[in-house]
Amino acid sequence: MINDDSHLRRRGSERKNCVSKRRRFRIRLPLWLLPQDTYERHWVVARRLRAARVKSVLDVGGEDVLRRFLRGIECVSVNLNARADVTYDGVALPFGDSSFEAVVALDTLEHIPPSQRGHFAAELLRVARELVVVATPWGTPTHSELEQRCLQAYRQTHGRDHEYLREHVEYGLPTWEELTLLFAAYDVEMAFCGDSRERAQRFLANLRRGPKRRGVRRLLASLCGILINASWGRRPALDTTPHEWSNRAYVFVSKA
Repeated sequence: MINDDSHLRRRGSERKNCVSKRRRFRIRLPLWLLPQDTYERHWVVARRLRAARVKSVLDVGGEDVLRRFLRGIECVSVNLNARADVTYDGVALPFGDSSFEAVVALDTLEHIPPSQRGHFAAELLRVARELVVVATPWGTPTHSELEQRCLQAYRQTHGRDHEYLREHVEYGLPTWEELTLLFAAYDVEMAFCGDSRERAQRFLANLRRGPKRRGVRRLLASLCGILINASWGRRPALDTTPHEWSNRAYVFVSKA
């Protein structure tokens, strides 16, 4: 998995054991009950990784969801929080050059300030031996406006910011020009999926459904929300042509 970093391998192994103990009693939803948005990005990326026949994957910014889609493939997660296999400072990935056949970052790039995205992309490329996959909300004026509307609605409902949406709005969603520039030196393929208008509509509907209820009614509302938003195993359709309302972009970078 890791070239000459035996001390990191030991540390990662110890962390895996520790994490597995902490997670022993965590309730995990079946994959087909994951929210459509979560299921989509992990299914699309897992399918591409299996097609590439990679044997080792580093999931940057993830926890354990991608691993569940990649049964039989070594998958290590690295994140700022302790729920990942390995924690890091968010600057330098604690692995040697070309340590993993594939390195992925799913919905992580948009949470990084634009001035630091070039370094982040360089770290992904450094650690990957063959393939880098980046999934990110697609930056268009329509999508950005919808995100601002959702953030404002969340503030009005809860009296505070939605952390992820706040970063989307503050840092800006990655655009075609930015993604092309980040990986300009490599062979890049891009695909697009989803409708940001539908996603915003679901988000706003969930806001209206939940906060006014308490106790059992709130629990039932949460269960209904899970069932309504579940993917039910539906296979997402990718499009090679971006649209103003496209929800997510997938960037497949080949180092071969």
